[in-house]
Amino acid sequence: MHCHIEEPKKFPSTKWFSHKFHGPGLTYQIVLSLHEDKVLSVVGPFPAGMPDISVFREAGGIFYLIPPDKRLIGDNGYNGEPTKIVTPNDHDSLIASKYKGRARARQETFNARLKDFKILAETFRHANKRDNVENLDDHQRVFESVCALIQYDLKYDPLFEM
Repeated sequence: MHCHIEEPKKFPSTKWFSHKFHGPGLTYQIVLSLHEDKVLSVVGPFPAGMPDISVFREAGGIFYLIPPDKRLIGDNGYNGEPTKIVTPNDHDSLIASKYKGRARARQETFNARLKDFKILAETFRHANKRDNVENLDDHQRVFESVCALIQYDLKYDPLFEM
């Protein structure tokens, strides 16, 4: 998921550029349980210009959190990672294809709930700028707090079942 930010003035670079909104941003990766309304992991922030597969493999990324006997369902941004993520492909049966599609739709439903919070839907301008230093940790705290609020809300307004 990409979140819009002001470009860090101390570290201007194209690595912050998000193709989703054509401006600077941060990306987070969220792992949901398929059979429970539960957030399993939130990893980030990373510069939005990094491809999903690179963020996944980055030190501290989700790749290192997946137990050897588990796999994730991802979109085509994760092609090339066959040992940890299953992605849509032409060889899937109709049942497998629909299952993977529902899993991705469920993830997008969660991401949409994140965007219901104005602080994540608009450009983040709340970084701690004391001493003229941008503090992206502030964004991470906000993002994780919103995830926690949504996790609590899932008890009363669950995601659709698989």
